[in-house]
This record gives sequence, structure tokens and C-alpha cells, in this order.
Amino acid sequence: MDRRDGGIVGALIATRFTRRFGTARGLLFLQAVTTPFALLLPMTTAGPGLPLFAVGGFLVGLGISVTNVVVGSFRQAYCPPRMLGRVVATAMVINHSTIPLGALLGGLLGDAVGYRPAMWIMTGLVAPSWLILAMSPMRRERELPRAYEPEPAAAES
Repeated sequence: MDRRDGGIVGALIATRFTRRFGTARGLLFLQAVTTPFALLLPMTTAGPGLPLFAVGGFLVGLGISVTNVVVGSFRQAYCPPRMLGRVVATAMVINHSTIPLGALLGGLLGDAVGYRPAMWIMTGLVAPSWLILAMSPMRRERELPRAYEPEPAAAES
């Protein structure tokens, strides 16, 4: 079992899970439950410690996969069709541009402090990342908005 298996399971359960809990609550809950499992990755050792990597990778992959399904569905429902291509392309550029930056930072950090301490630092940053969603207005919602609705203009006195 590896991270890809978690992604497959996540894609299979995303719709059922969000129907039961709501898209906003489900997204927040899954991020809160799955991202801390990234801390199992630097605990991996040869032999008996290998299951830590499998479990951590599986659960993080599951959370990423469900998040991708929910956020992708939200984008498609919320964005006007004429803007969807630009919104998706912009999100992908921002998201994928962090990969080489993270690799560079991880490599530099690994050279400076060692590979296991670098993994602890990086996963220590990932594990509480769900708090960003928990502190946002989304924490009070069951569902993400289905369509853009502009704020009503304030009545002139």
C-alpha cells in the first residue's frame, strides 16, 4: 500500500463522504484528520518501522485526493464557464510551482540539518495546515457555495 492507494480510495469515497457531511464540513474534517498523519513519515525506520510510512502515505494521499475532488467540483460549480479554464490554469500554476520550491527547500534543509530532521520540519509544517481552513469562515458552513452570488447593493438612504 502506498500514497496512490490512498488517492484511489479517496476518489472513491469523496462523493459519498461529502453528501453525508457536506462539502465544507467534509473538507475541513478530512484535512484535520489526515494531515497530521504526515508526521508518521519521518518516523519510518527499516523493518518494523516501514508500516508507519505506508499508513502515513496512505492517509495523506486519501486526504489529498478527497480535497482535489471537492475543490475541483467547487470550482466547476462556482466559476462561470467562460472563466473556468483561466481559474483552473491559474490554480494549477500556483499549486505546481510550489513543487520545485519545496524540493529546493527540502534539499537545502536536508543538507543543513540532515534528512530526518528536515523531514520533521517539513511534515511539522504540513500537519497543522488544516488550521488555515479551521480559522476561516468556512468552519461555520456545511456546504461550499454552489454558485457565485454578488452581494446585494446597499440600499441608498
